[in-house]
Amino acid sequence: MKNKEIRVWKWGNVDAIEPTSIPVGSFSRSLNMLTLGDKFELRRGSRILGTDQGAGSVAGAGVAAKLDASATEVLFRKRRAQRKVEYYDTVTEDWLETGSDITPVASNAEDFAFDVYNSQAGAQLFLSSPSSSIYKIMVANPGSITDLLSTIYRGYIRIKQARMFLWNRNSASGSGAHDENNPYLSYIDALAYTTVTSEATTSLGGTLAFKAAGTKRTCFGIVLTITASGEIYTDNRDGTLTGSAGGTGTIDYTTGVYTVSAAGVGTVDYQWENSVSTGIADFSFSGTRVAGQGNVFQQGDGGPLMGIETYSDTEYCMHKNKTYALRNGADDTTATNLIFRDREGIPNWRAVRGTSQGVFFVNAIDPDAPKLKMLTLSQGSTAIDGVVISQNVDLSGYTFDKCEVSEILNYIAFSCRTNDSDSNNRYILYHKIWKSIDIVDYWGLVTVLYGGAVHIGESISQNVIEAFSGVDDSGATIDGYAELNDWDLDYTGYLKTVKKIQFEGDIGPDQRFNVYASADKGAFVYVGQISGDGSYVDRSQAVDVGAFTLGRGEVAGGSSGIEAYHYFCEFSFNIGKFERVKIKVERANDAEDESQEGIGYFSVSTLRFNDIRIKSQKLPSKYRS
Repeated sequence: MKNKEIRVWKWGNVDAIEPTSIPVGSFSRSLNMLTLGDKFELRRGSRILGTDQGAGSVAGAGVAAKLDASATEVLFRKRRAQRKVEYYDTVTEDWLETGSDITPVASNAEDFAFDVYNSQAGAQLFLSSPSSSIYKIMVANPGSITDLLSTIYRGYIRIKQARMFLWNRNSASGSGAHDENNPYLSYIDALAYTTVTSEATTSLGGTLAFKAAGTKRTCFGIVLTITASGEIYTDNRDGTLTGSAGGTGTIDYTTGVYTVSAAGVGTVDYQWENSVSTGIADFSFSGTRVAGQGNVFQQGDGGPLMGIETYSDTEYCMHKNKTYALRNGADDTTATNLIFRDREGIPNWRAVRGTSQGVFFVNAIDPDAPKLKMLTLSQGSTAIDGVVISQNVDLSGYTFDKCEVSEILNYIAFSCRTNDSDSNNRYILYHKIWKSIDIVDYWGLVTVLYGGAVHIGESISQNVIEAFSGVDDSGATIDGYAELNDWDLDYTGYLKTVKKIQFEGDIGPDQRFNVYASADKGAFVYVGQISGDGSYVDRSQAVDVGAFTLGRGEVAGGSSGIEAYHYFCEFSFNIGKFERVKIKVERANDAEDESQEGIGYFSVSTLRFNDIRIKSQKLPSKYRS
């Protein structure tokens, strides 16, 4: 008895060449199927974080960690067509506003850039857009925000090497009103802190005096002493104060508002800083520039500057049509600013991401043939070159004008849209280990990791969703399919029949997947259905199929995880004689109750053609004259 089977699934989508030429175990077409080496599985679901905000889109999102013992993360977002900056409150499980309508109406339609910065002055999050300002949030107090009143320098930002990089500069003052081409660098943070000693305090709480003298200031390093009792309250750097006699207190580093649990007046020592005075939001420089001051580098061609990412000692400044390599000397007294590549550019300011493996980006200068690429060390050389990572995939059906490149779990994710969609509706996932590409249908503009899990700011709603979570999209089914390679079962030129076809994997009790076969490029015909309530499902013991939410949560197999069981099923393969055959698995859409059936986990680990019978060395009948 002759058998053939597929047990390795590491190739993903390979559709740049004919299905007859692609590796066994690859997909000629697929959607929402993730290749994981030893199996492929239906992508996980999603859930809306907080109250559903309806149609629209998210303009930006960022995650910053507090300086408490648990490094508690806080998720922030900015919605388009809104003036609000918001943070997710884990107590109410909903979004609360940071400040009050802090951004101007002029920026309502713009993307916002978020980035984090930690220093002696505390954990900070900065955000900006070309028509707004630069804003600073002390992460310990996510409800408060400082408008740094940036009218000359604002745009898209990245923070690295203790300074801020800014591009797409837009000035409200009329001086250098708009500069699309050149990167601006802030001061290297001079750590210019002002110390206040023995400021008088009021009983049980009050407001420190620093803010009244300068709205751009934030404070830190509070030491408050109650005169009568001698109890000393010290700053824990997380927004709390601890008294030497067991008292507790709070401090808002942005507003200066403080509380203590013990009554009594006293004195307080602390420090404050102004980030636009020799800090990371100060882009000024003297006529004869001094090292450590702000700077600007002329990059006058290649179209608008779109993004800046670091690899090794170089900042790659990627324009629409050209890339510059900017290297600053370690002492900030020397720099080189040279063209790195012509016709190597990106279509959107988010379409580039620096990682430990290299700088991943989308080159869409030729919109009919976009390429996913990675700047990395050339093999056997110290030179940096752009390597195409999408050579196996036909990307002509996608548009990347709103693309974001992000690093999520084991993937580099490229968001994009199909050519018939106005909004981003696909993520192209490049697996960093398998080098495979899978395609899923999340709708996203910005992607962050929060609590170890993937969160997406949507392109068609004002919501942030937790992605790769659960087995449904907020109650809706997840459609998915995979068409495999067109295989001759390693008996080239021979007609053959197969008695049985077998599938092995894991499935949820309410899930349904249909199996189809196409013989010699013919239409797909129905073979059978893999059903979660089939007799071939071992319901005696749940199986571990991984975390409920990828990157977070408890493992599956129990009642609080993803419910899945092992199956091993067999179908008669009555499709007649064939030379080549292509198999397709697709979520069944014929369930009587869509709200109950068709939701659940599904994977395939083994596909076996059982009892292959060789017939003759002839052409398939439809090709004979």
